[in-house]
Amino acid sequence: MSGTVLHGRGRELDAIRTLITATRAGSGGVLVVEGEPGAGKSALLAAATGFAPDFEVLRTRGVQSEAEFAFSGLAELLAPVSELMDGLVAEQQRALRSSLDAGGGASAGRLPLATAVLALLTSAARRRPVLVVVDDAHWLDGSSLAVVGFVARRLAGTPIALLAARRGPEPQVGVDAVELRLRGLGAEAARGLLADLGIQARIGAAGANFAEVDEHFAHADLADRADRADRADRADDAGLGTEGERHEPPAALSSAREPHLRLAADEFDRLLTETRGNPLALIEMARLAASGALDLATLAGGREPLPSGVQLAGLYHDQVVTLPQRTRRALLIAAASFTGEAAPIEAALDAAGLTLTDLAPAEQSGHVELTDGVVRFAHPLLRSAIYHGATDEAVRDTHHHLAASLATTAGPAAREQHAWHLSYATAGPDPTAATALADVAAAAARRGAPTAARQAYQRAAVIAPEPVAYLIEAAICARVEGDAVAALDLLDAAEAALEDSDIEDALHNRIRTERSRVDLSRTDPARLMTDLAEAAETAPDPAHAADLTVAATAAAILGAHYREARTLAVLALERATPTTRTAAHAVAEHLALLLGEPVSGTNQPALSLGETHTSATAEEPAPPLTEPAPVADAIAIAELRLGKTRPAAVTEEPALPLTEPAPADLDTPLESLIYPAWTAALRETPHNLAPALKAAHDAGALSRLPPLLTMAAELDQRAGHWDVARGRALAAADLGADLGQPLWPNLALAVAARIAAYRGDRTDFDDLASRFAALPPIPADHPAALAFRHAKAVLALDEDRAAAITELQGVADTLHAHGIRHPAFIPVRADLDELLDRDPEAESPRDPFHSARRDLQAARRLRERRHHAEARALLEPARDIFRRLGARRWEALCETELAALGLSKTATEPQGLTPYETQVARHVGAGRTNNETAAALYISPKTVEYHLRNLYKKLGIRSRTELARIVATWVQDQDPT
Repeated sequence: MSGTVLHGRGRELDAIRTLITATRAGSGGVLVVEGEPGAGKSALLAAATGFAPDFEVLRTRGVQSEAEFAFSGLAELLAPVSELMDGLVAEQQRALRSSLDAGGGASAGRLPLATAVLALLTSAARRRPVLVVVDDAHWLDGSSLAVVGFVARRLAGTPIALLAARRGPEPQVGVDAVELRLRGLGAEAARGLLADLGIQARIGAAGANFAEVDEHFAHADLADRADRADRADRADDAGLGTEGERHEPPAALSSAREPHLRLAADEFDRLLTETRGNPLALIEMARLAASGALDLATLAGGREPLPSGVQLAGLYHDQVVTLPQRTRRALLIAAASFTGEAAPIEAALDAAGLTLTDLAPAEQSGHVELTDGVVRFAHPLLRSAIYHGATDEAVRDTHHHLAASLATTAGPAAREQHAWHLSYATAGPDPTAATALADVAAAAARRGAPTAARQAYQRAAVIAPEPVAYLIEAAICARVEGDAVAALDLLDAAEAALEDSDIEDALHNRIRTERSRVDLSRTDPARLMTDLAEAAETAPDPAHAADLTVAATAAAILGAHYREARTLAVLALERATPTTRTAAHAVAEHLALLLGEPVSGTNQPALSLGETHTSATAEEPAPPLTEPAPVADAIAIAELRLGKTRPAAVTEEPALPLTEPAPADLDTPLESLIYPAWTAALRETPHNLAPALKAAHDAGALSRLPPLLTMAAELDQRAGHWDVARGRALAAADLGADLGQPLWPNLALAVAARIAAYRGDRTDFDDLASRFAALPPIPADHPAALAFRHAKAVLALDEDRAAAITELQGVADTLHAHGIRHPAFIPVRADLDELLDRDPEAESPRDPFHSARRDLQAARRLRERRHHAEARALLEPARDIFRRLGARRWEALCETELAALGLSKTATEPQGLTPYETQVARHVGAGRTNNETAAALYISPKTVEYHLRNLYKKLGIRSRTELARIVATWVQDQDPT
């Protein structure tokens, strides 16, 4: 490459070259360049593309003015490989097209979109290695950034590299990424940079202070690069990039390369001190000095230098002021454009009495360039300086002209930009602009971009004559995202705005109801129960009073205040309205089941609701929850929003697809979903939470996932799907803790603790108990605390029978004191029956595990009476159930009984396979291709190939046909279809 040497960046260039080389060999990764404005981040990214001439280079750049547009950065990134979309499976094609089309069509979901993007990049990498370049990641729209982060965490072992640049430590764009933190240039490198511009400088004593080499690498193993690091150090000392790497600077920074300024040592020191070695600031200030516009003698003077961003913005503003007035007006229109597309800019210029030729002086000075129908600024700070340096009136006029230029342009993207320009063109309340922006917000929500939707609703509230409704909608978006603090702040703003409004009391009710939904899992249940009950008593609207009463009942149940819950449940039934009746009956029926008595009000008794639900769903009976929302999905959604890595405890959980249609109303009260599921879990009847889970996944509605996942874990544990249940419970606990919802992690960890106890896994139980103890404290008689006591007693069944009996009896007495009569709520009776060698109760739990335990006890009695055939008929199926569940203690008891019958142990199914290997085996064994398996499990085809290689080695086979034969002999816990 010709151009200017990248002085002082030898280490960074070497790290980039190492990443490119590794990616070319099939071992990609992530590299993040971090530095202040003007540090040279974009120059390094441009240099990287020169190292990868054989790569498919995909670029996108965050633009501050486009941060509100959902998936705008992602659409730019994927445009060069969009033709490969047709080769993806149908679900992935739909996810990409529905989300990247700004038309507002229903989203396929944020997780399906993220996995589809990964599949598209993987497809492109089959042709040649792929380099993904993301500049100004701090300005990338949130929806795109979430997907980029998801992909970044899955690049190991692929020929795909991600190189991103950002200003600070946020946003996170990858896990365990090598970070290159750009510091100011040392004196030698700074002098070399200025020499390229024809400016000669002498180094004084003060300049030596900047020669220190900073540590640029973090989270990287550099042992294997010692020789390259040494070479980079030598290059740094010489002021050169490694091997003299060169990069063409932006046009605005070029010069004739003829000496036209000489800096004395003290002048250079002042320049270096003032700029703190920032390359762009050095260049711009030196150019101003060369032109006579800046006197270096006036610099510093002992004061603290300005931050480079502020300093550069001031320099750019000073340069723009010297341009002709018409050029400055034209630059403002270009700076206010969201996309920089020349066509709408030209139309707006025409409306303002200007033309594209008015931009010519700015092009000649290198401030902007017009190429490929797009106006580009030399640096984002220049654009910002122009926009924020204009008067409010000039900015409004500019947005008005740009809105008019897009008014007749077809297409959803143009409509979205038009609405935003309208919102910035108004000086006061504008109901038309507010309505247009609210439509944009609704479309963003449908596309699975609640962050963009919230931003649009908030802006609509600023310009709406009556902002309250828009603030409430923004709060709902924040709650759906899982940002409870922002949701409460928006509700506070709505309440404050309502005090000065003449709007009916219905909005007061909406605010209260929404606040209760935010608080339900975050606040002490006892206080929340009291607050909601009191609010219900004074609510002027019957529907709102009914809604608050249902929420108060739910809070009472979550807090184990069952007697208060019973009273509130009766009130909820009496106050039920058409919109609250389903939720009221759901919580009342659940409570009646626990207490073993009817809870009735003026409406029908709660216990009769079972028939109501049955008739309402008779057309589509709920199937057993054998293909529910996958654990990996829930964790991946958490990654999308929170930037978290997958917890080690559930890394190998199988990811199963969702095929159920999502409910249209994501705002359905959780009480209507949770309590029927909980009731079904206790009754051991089928219940389908998949649609609600899918809707929450697809919208990125993190706040709904902890309770839904906890209930799904209950269903799966009681249905005998322990691996999936455990994974779901851990995902619920992780999400709940991250989102500040302490109640659900307690209950979720209790599910996992029960599984650990039944499996005899003391290490896992101790880990779960530690996590439980680290959560905010709960009463000792809370169901989650009782569940841990029960699990601990189960682990002691063979170690200290007397202690186990005492502990189990204590749990049973506490449940009895609460009035809880249902035997499956915490199944202590089954353990006591075994320990005391007594027959099980008729109403004991009927799930696979407890059914097998009853068969084991019955078989023992049959053997003692010498009914060997009947005993064997019970023992072998029971043993197989225990083996499948991993309940080794009870499996061993079955084997002991079989041995007493004179029967040898039978061979077990293959051991040593990870859950992911098992899932891949079942899908491939069922005849699916690698691509179909990858789509079903939300992993890449390359990962499928990796698991297949391990499977072939472990099973000693060589073909898919042999694998199919083996899989056909396995005891199936779940059907992969």
